[in-house]
Amino acid sequence: MARMRMLGIGVVATLLVVSGCGSQVSKSTDPSAAANDPVIYASGDIACDQGGVSEAEAPRGTAAFPCEAQQTADVITGATSAAAVLALGDNQYQSGQLAEYLYTCPTQPPASGCYNGFDYSWGKFLGGARHPATTNILMPVTGNHDYTKNDGCNYCGSDYFAYFNGGTEQAPNPTGPAGTSLQGWYSKDIGSWHLIALNSECSKAGIGCAAGTAQYKFLQADLAATNQPCIAAFWHEPLFSQGQEGGNPAVLPLWQLLEAKGADVILNGHNHDYERYQKETDGQSPSATGIAQFVVGTGGAGLQKQSSSVVTPPQASIFVTSTSGGTHGVLQMTLHANSYDYKYLPTSDSTFSDASSSSIPCNAKTQ
Repeated sequence: MARMRMLGIGVVATLLVVSGCGSQVSKSTDPSAAANDPVIYASGDIACDQGGVSEAEAPRGTAAFPCEAQQTADVITGATSAAAVLALGDNQYQSGQLAEYLYTCPTQPPASGCYNGFDYSWGKFLGGARHPATTNILMPVTGNHDYTKNDGCNYCGSDYFAYFNGGTEQAPNPTGPAGTSLQGWYSKDIGSWHLIALNSECSKAGIGCAAGTAQYKFLQADLAATNQPCIAAFWHEPLFSQGQEGGNPAVLPLWQLLEAKGADVILNGHNHDYERYQKETDGQSPSATGIAQFVVGTGGAGLQKQSSSVVTPPQASIFVTSTSGGTHGVLQMTLHANSYDYKYLPTSDSTFSDASSSSIPCNAKTQ
């Protein structure tokens, strides 16, 4: 579902649409990097509903591009052991209902046109009673599709919280892997990194992103309390994007708090494509001390084309859609003591790749 688009940006984008290997930018290698440094994976816009419906599916070749939640989960399972798996919102289409999250096709493997819910594929990273063989490494955030059902709480996303935190649609458990229910923001340290999950559905009751709101105050306090040398934040709707859904300027106050602290990376979904941006300040211009934004809306739902009307955002270094060699996949990040590496891991039906050529240093942090 389209949301607000980023307006008033005066910087012309450097756009590269690729069908093969992505460009790479040399950075200084972190001498403290170790072979056992933690690895995380991130992607959003993941599981189609049981009939395979997801918004704005675009053709690739002669057939509709398939839903591939199981395939992206398999990419993670087959890669380096994960310290965390970040689900970047709109994790279950079409309306994020608990029944959709838990849906299992009548036959396995599914018959053509039937798709298992999120729990069947990515749910294994959540652990818990439904997946006792695994421990929880899943760090989810909400997306706009999680607020399309009214359970008597004014479209509060209660099904999302019931799935991740337990309980029922009408009464999800107070807290759990998704943070405090009906809020959805939380943080966690992994190695020398501080990871912050935020809720980009700023207009919903009790959420808000502006100064003075509960989420803004949480982020202020959380950033003040951390002494970790590297910081990554993640939420669903990006500040800017060249994708079909565009950006959401309401998250700018959150971006500004993160930038003031010296945060390093922001991970988003919402646009069903892969986009990588160089470091930006306020989402307006390149800056050596800005934040690098990745849009990874390639978790399994139908991919999208580039928007023909979205206002051009700054400095798109890589932008790959369903019609330019795009593919479902996940972003892998290796978290070193003072730097990171990234690599896009596609599903098996694609050869697209994008990776850092060496470690990217973290910004200096303010206290």
